[in-house]
Amino acid sequence: MQNTLHIYLSIGVKYRNRVSELIATATTSLVTKEDLATLQRLQEEFAAELATLRGRVDALEARTAELEANQFSTTTKLNGEAIIAAIGATGGSPDRDDPNIILTNRVRLNLNTSFTGKDLLITGLQSHNFLGGLDGSGSLQESLGLASPILSASSARTSFEPQFPGIDVKTLSDVSANEAYYRLKLSDNVSITPGAFVLFNPEGDNRNDTTTVGVLRTTFTF
Repeated sequence: MQNTLHIYLSIGVKYRNRVSELIATATTSLVTKEDLATLQRLQEEFAAELATLRGRVDALEARTAELEANQFSTTTKLNGEAIIAAIGATGGSPDRDDPNIILTNRVRLNLNTSFTGKDLLITGLQSHNFLGGLDGSGSLQESLGLASPILSASSARTSFEPQFPGIDVKTLSDVSANEAYYRLKLSDNVSITPGAFVLFNPEGDNRNDTTTVGVLRTTFTF
C-alpha cells in the first residue's frame, strides 16, 4: 500500500512539473497550448486530492518508521496460546468421596524464525500447572479423584494435556522448552528436518523416564 501511494504521488508531481514546462515552451503541433491549459486546469481541480494523498503518504511513512524502530525482530515472528480451563468429572469410580473441580492452565509461546526465507526454525516455550502421564501419578485425573488405569477411558485426559508428563510438581508453572524444530527447503520438492524427539517411558515400566532420539527426516513432494 505504501509503495503504491508513493509511486502514484511521484507520478503526480512529475506530471505537474512536466505540464508546467510544456506550457512555457511548447511550440510543436503535437500538443497545443490549449490542450496543455486544459491539463493544467484538471491538475488544479484535483489539487486538493493530491494534497490529501501526500498527507496520507507522509502519515504512513511515519507509522512505518515507528513500527520498524520497535519491531520484535526482522527474522522472527512471535505467536502464543493461553488455555485456562475449569475441569471436573462425574461418574466412574472416584478414589474419594468429594472429587475436586480444578482450574488448569497451559501457556505456550512460539518463536518462528526464517534466516533465508526458505527455512523455518520453531522454538517453543511452555508453562502449565498440571501433569499428564500413563499411570496418573500427579496428573489431571488424580487431581480429579478418578481412578487412572493405563490408557483407559477414565483417565480424564484433555486435548491440551502437556507432553513430557511426570514432571516434578515443584516445577509446575515454570517456563521450559517444549519444542525445537528446524526445516530447510533444498528445492521446490525436497526439504530436510533435523531434530530430536522424546520417547516417554520407552521400557513400559513405572519409572516414567524419557529417551531423546536424534532424527534427520527428508521430505519429498511431487
